[in-house]
Amino acid sequence: MNIQLIDKMGGDLSVVNAARVSFAKKKDVIDQSDEKLIKYLADHDHWSPFGHTTLQFLIKAPVFVARQLVKHQVGLVWNEVSRRYVDSEPEFYVPFIWRGKPENKKTRF
Repeated sequence: MNIQLIDKMGGDLSVVNAARVSFAKKKDVIDQSDEKLIKYLADHDHWSPFGHTTLQFLIKAPVFVARQLVKHQVGLVWNEVSRRYVDSEPEFYVPFIWRGKPENKKTRF
């Protein structure tokens, strides 16, 4: 698992990059097309990119961990790279330690 702080108290560029995360795109400078994108997002009620302007993290985690983050989110806005738009080799989590059966497990009858 890898967690990285990308931005804090961001601005328009944070919104633009959050909106394009599905395509795994990132920009460093805002231009006129980005201003149109922000207006489009606001006009069409796409509010999740605007939530990235407080704290923005890049989290790489196994699916079961990521789903727990989403399940227990409070004030968290979630966007992720879409395999529909980005073709990359899938990664698989392989546990390095297997949990065994508890030794003093209580049984029910």
